[in-house]
Amino acid sequence: MSDATVTPGSGEAPDQPRREAILEATLRILRLDGPRALSHRTVAKAAGVPLAATTYYFASKDEIMEEALRRIAGEEVERLDALRVALPSDASPAEMAALLARALRAEYEGELPKFEIYLEAARRPALRAHCAHWIGAFRRLAEAALRDAGADDPEAAARLLVAAIDGLILQRLGTAEGPIEEGDFRADLERLVRYALGA
Repeated sequence: MSDATVTPGSGEAPDQPRREAILEATLRILRLDGPRALSHRTVAKAAGVPLAATTYYFASKDEIMEEALRRIAGEEVERLDALRVALPSDASPAEMAALLARALRAEYEGELPKFEIYLEAARRPALRAHCAHWIGAFRRLAEAALRDAGADDPEAAARLLVAAIDGLILQRLGTAEGPIEEGDFRADLERLVRYALGA
């Protein structure tokens, strides 16, 4: 099938390597600079393809962003679910805090783009399901840890714990306290875990 027979933005193009290069470039831009830096032009430059190629494979910037976010969320869900399966059933609050700190550090190459994606999802309903899927995986990890540690209501405690962790990160970003270091953040995480357990 020739390129001329393919509907732009349909996702059915035969040149999958070029389409994949566009998606990989989009992922890099989102992870490093957030949604505001995303445009057909910036994606084309990062992917090393002609500008027309991005509009050929994706009808709009929203379409590129939605597919990229779907991939980010899917990768993070797999990683967080693997951590949950490997979680020791007798982990102490300190061990749980260390695990959560590692999960957070690996979750994203930069904290700010993550929250920019959340805000973009607030403006674009099509993105919300992917964000919810992503957040849900982190909640499941926290819930499993809290359940094993004996929390009275691990589901509710996990929801609040994950929200509090995001709040800590967002406040640090907003007050220019610098990048989050795992060791510094772990003490606050341990306090949050103990609060969630009712200690």
